[in-house]
Amino acid sequence: HQSTELRILTQKGNSKWLRVFLEPEEIIEEEILFVLATVIDITDVVESERSRHEQHDELKFYLDCIDEYSFVLRLDESFRVTFVNDLFCEALGYSRSEVYGSEIENFAPDGVTRRQDFMATLRAGKSWRGEWTYPTKQGALRVFDVFASPRLDSEGNLEEVLSFL
Repeated sequence: HQSTELRILTQKGNSKWLRVFLEPEEIIEEEILFVLATVIDITDVVESERSRHEQHDELKFYLDCIDEYSFVLRLDESFRVTFVNDLFCEALGYSRSEVYGSEIENFAPDGVTRRQDFMATLRAGKSWRGEWTYPTKQGALRVFDVFASPRLDSEGNLEEVLSFL
């Protein structure tokens, strides 16, 4: 059998999407005499997919802007680096492979108290904002205004942290 999708306009001017299945029922001497047609209204599915694509495109636009204009750092629940964007690497002189898997302590010359406050705030499910000093690969120190937001699992445990500098 074969199927196709059709867009039709109702009498009220609304669009409807239909999936039509055609199956020959009676064939005599290779001539189709009867066809069984099954029609299913797939309007909700098509509109949902269209909406999902639009949301995806919008989200991609926002993510591209963030990636282009912000330093991005992602940490796992143990505060190990799991992602940095190109701007982060360029600003500090590190390659991704040098940064991935590193503990936040490697980027925290501000001291134990500040680091503990950072971690405790995020583990409590709260966002953290403040200045953070990051060492460049060449040894210089760069100060950034940091916003870090936690993502928690269904039981309230820290899964990851997303930071923007």
